[in-house]
Amino acid sequence: MRYLSAVILLFFVSMALVIAASPEDKSTGIVEVLVTFQDPNPIIPWQRGPVSSRRGYGILLQGGRILTVESLVHNAKMIEVRKAQSAVKIPAKVELSDKDCNLALLTAQDNSKISNLLPVEFADKAGLKDKVSIMQFDETAKLQTGDGDIILVSANQQSQIPVFVINYKVQTDLSINGIGSPVFIGDRLLGIVSGSGQKSIDIIGFPSLKRFMDDYATAPYEGIPTSGLKGKLLLDPSIRKYLGVPDDKGVMVLGTAPFSPANGKLLLHDIILSIDGYDIDNLGFYNDPLLGRLFFPYIINGYKKNGDTAVFKVLRDKKEVVVVVPLSRFDDNKYYIPEEDGPEDSEYLVTGGLIFRELSGRFLKAMGSRAESSNIYKLNYLLNTAYDNPPQPGQKVVFILTVLPDDINIGYQNINNQIVTAVNGQPIRSIDDLFAIKDKDGAISTVSLDGIGVDIVLDKSGIGLADKKIATQFGVPFIQYRKGHKGAANE
Repeated sequence: MRYLSAVILLFFVSMALVIAASPEDKSTGIVEVLVTFQDPNPIIPWQRGPVSSRRGYGILLQGGRILTVESLVHNAKMIEVRKAQSAVKIPAKVELSDKDCNLALLTAQDNSKISNLLPVEFADKAGLKDKVSIMQFDETAKLQTGDGDIILVSANQQSQIPVFVINYKVQTDLSINGIGSPVFIGDRLLGIVSGSGQKSIDIIGFPSLKRFMDDYATAPYEGIPTSGLKGKLLLDPSIRKYLGVPDDKGVMVLGTAPFSPANGKLLLHDIILSIDGYDIDNLGFYNDPLLGRLFFPYIINGYKKNGDTAVFKVLRDKKEVVVVVPLSRFDDNKYYIPEEDGPEDSEYLVTGGLIFRELSGRFLKAMGSRAESSNIYKLNYLLNTAYDNPPQPGQKVVFILTVLPDDINIGYQNINNQIVTAVNGQPIRSIDDLFAIKDKDGAISTVSLDGIGVDIVLDKSGIGLADKKIATQFGVPFIQYRKGHKGAANE
């Protein structure tokens, strides 16, 4: 009897080992991606947001790289991956990420632990009404699949940056529990999930995934180029008639981003009739030979590389003109008010209790409803008119965020969100100017503000002691932060 019990026990142990060693994900390459992240504080520049976590999925490609969406690993502090039906978490790191197209590549610290997963291959075609399958893990970490149908193919933006990628919208009854889930057509990868709604999901499609991987393979990675134009649909037939625009063609140029490739080449109120021979209709679409009807920026974002040119045929003063536009990647740092959406903290200077920093899109979005009680309206106006009133190269908006109260700044303690035009009698074009003046003069003693006729005047002889006192009282770890420099300690 004891012998029989031992045999039965051995049988069940063996079965358990077989089950554990044969996970259902062997042929899919799917892994769960577990992310611990911390965003910079968009308002107080020396603080950071709370440590948080999120989860999603990645898919194994040839070469051992794991493809996922950038929004999953954005500002990550720690990344781990794990296979289906496994509790083992494998440390991973971001090898490449591009928020413009919302894609990222990860590498596992120990590839041997995912060696039993088979890498996937990209699809080469897909169309409306095609059947697809979506993969994810259920609450027990078991592989879960669901069916869907492609209901729309489009070119969509993934971020604030004007870059368009291929998006497949899929109708499905599967409740998506994480972005990055792979979607297959047959046994090939159609794309990865970037978002979900009620009974539908959005998928970054294989044409954009292939482009990302091709760019990665030809190092250094250069990203997706843009032209920098801002367009407007011409839907009013009377305006079209006045401008001499054919009824079925054309998008109006409403502006070009300062320092962008199209700046100075495409002019205000030009009517774009075609790009590289593709006619643009009056709703801004063209007929892509591979993908069908798409929004016109994809002609550049989908097929061009940095350094290429695009040939625009435009209607200018009722005459057709050919304009050749060189193409390059959108560089956020060049712009008057950059988005500043990366992991780095914002540069700042705290002196005399005044908090100086540069204006960014991240700050303006974070302020939100607080605008009514501040001077934020003026800062938003600068953002909204940056296309129409481009500044000089390198110019930014430096402003005083608020004032940390101390005896040295009595009378100025209600100042907040005020634009700085000069310090120590010298004009300010960026926070680099501010640092340079402080280094040269030893301290900031006078500050001129936009629209205010009276300067802030600080006691230069007392600023050093005041800065140390304020830093201790308000928990400011460094009185300044400059990218590429160590912070100035509060000694």
